[in-house]
Amino acid sequence: MHLHYLTLMRQAEFLHSTLKGCRIQDSYTFKKNEWNLVLAARDETYLLWISVDGAYPGIVLYPFRSQPRQTVPVFNELVGKTIEDIAILPEDRIIKITVRESPEQLLVQFFTHHSNVFWVDKDQIILRSFKKSREMSGRRYQVKKSGQFDFRNQPFSAFKKYLESRPEDAWQERLKGVRFLTPVLRRELLFRAQIAGDEPVGRLSPAEWERVYDALQQFWEELRTGRPVVYLKEEAPFCLTLGTFVHLQEYSRREFDDLNSALKYFLGGARRFRSRIELRDQLLRQVQRQLKRLRRTASSLQKGGLSQEKQAFYQRAGQLIASQPHLFLPGKSKIELVDYYDPEMSTLSIPVDPKLSARENARRYFQKAENLARRQQEYQLKLERLQTDIERLSEFERQILAAQNQAELEKLEKQLRDANILKDDPAAEQVSRPFKTYPYKGFEIWVGKDAAKNDQMTFKWAHKEDFWLHVQGYSGSYVIIRNPGRLEQIDPQVIEFAARLAVTFSAAKHAAYLPVMITRVKFLRKPRKSAPGTVIPTQIRTIYVDPFPGGNIPLS
Repeated sequence: MHLHYLTLMRQAEFLHSTLKGCRIQDSYTFKKNEWNLVLAARDETYLLWISVDGAYPGIVLYPFRSQPRQTVPVFNELVGKTIEDIAILPEDRIIKITVRESPEQLLVQFFTHHSNVFWVDKDQIILRSFKKSREMSGRRYQVKKSGQFDFRNQPFSAFKKYLESRPEDAWQERLKGVRFLTPVLRRELLFRAQIAGDEPVGRLSPAEWERVYDALQQFWEELRTGRPVVYLKEEAPFCLTLGTFVHLQEYSRREFDDLNSALKYFLGGARRFRSRIELRDQLLRQVQRQLKRLRRTASSLQKGGLSQEKQAFYQRAGQLIASQPHLFLPGKSKIELVDYYDPEMSTLSIPVDPKLSARENARRYFQKAENLARRQQEYQLKLERLQTDIERLSEFERQILAAQNQAELEKLEKQLRDANILKDDPAAEQVSRPFKTYPYKGFEIWVGKDAAKNDQMTFKWAHKEDFWLHVQGYSGSYVIIRNPGRLEQIDPQVIEFAARLAVTFSAAKHAAYLPVMITRVKFLRKPRKSAPGTVIPTQIRTIYVDPFPGGNIPLS
């Protein structure tokens, strides 16, 4: 309740008693939404700090130490004038500051997300404002009258009449219409009166209503004189109260002798911790959103894998057609063949294309079986990649939760951005990889997307025992052959396929018989401050290959 009417009223009373008669020496800003007044008393100089920040506005008095170098003057007409009065308006959370030498006055408006400072004349015409001055100047400053029930100086009969007008409402809802009762005050009042917030007002007797009224009056008096308390969550100030609140007793707290000190601690700590908590929540939100998506995709892949039985049927059908071409009858869309794979030698009905020969139909079934096998392999590779992404994101999630300070979170944020996990667009959820993937003969082959992503792929994604390839003498994509088995030698056909990818994705893709360097990732060195995509390979060997014709990459 750092913005509550009572809080501001008590702070205004303190400021009036301290600053009346002080001369304004300077008026400036050097941070967004913060205004500073340097005030000289007889024996001391003060700094009145006023924040009109959307989330944490406030007004606090500090001893003046020194003025920052880069400041911007604001409200210059105040310099040299003397503070006459500081008081809160009876209508709302607006502190009025008047000076002796001028009929104009300052109105400091403390509304969440609408805080501002206005310099107005005697007719309440806005001469200047701290925020949106061009838009506000010339308007009449008006305070809207509250339509809420004001319980102050009201007998129980008035409170009873207010409750009787809507007996079907729950207490939590009905108390929203009572002036000055913010959500935290409503919860505390109901807690003290031992009333459930969702209980309809009409279910309780007038005697119980009077108990709530008495608790409200007593609570209000405590707020007027109670010691300020700041409650902490994860070491961060999250609630300032005027007195001890019973429903917040689970949290640690710190008590203060005066409100100004409590506001210093609360606003300073809240702003300091807010950035850390907001960054942590932002990182967690994006990482957990992507984890949820990846786990859902992995679960779908595991449940919806390709049918092994279908692949086996295609293979069997092709072999049966190839072994019994004499039973193939032209013009028929289905043929009956002896199933040699069945111990009982039963007859198997196989659909065929009547426009094709027996040999062509057999080849067609073999191709279907091969395609299914390849797709099954791709399914498996995709699932493995998803599991790798899930493990990486889960590790990031653990590190974010364990981060102790802002620096650690900012380091994690940079790592997440370098890995293309964090996106500016919150709707972009998929983890973006810096490479394209080509499966071949059981191996996974990566091709970098550009120079910067070549570096990411090689030094952040690849393992030191993976094989690295690059066309010699031309710019182009790096190629990585994944080597999870830590093999010393790889099938020469896989090497050739990867080398042809390196040539195909290079500036030499229209040339022929080009040299491609091969080494392991552990034998690469990136010079300090070198351009993206620059490495020095050692222990290389070279093979000569052609690019894939027309850039068409054959399926494995």
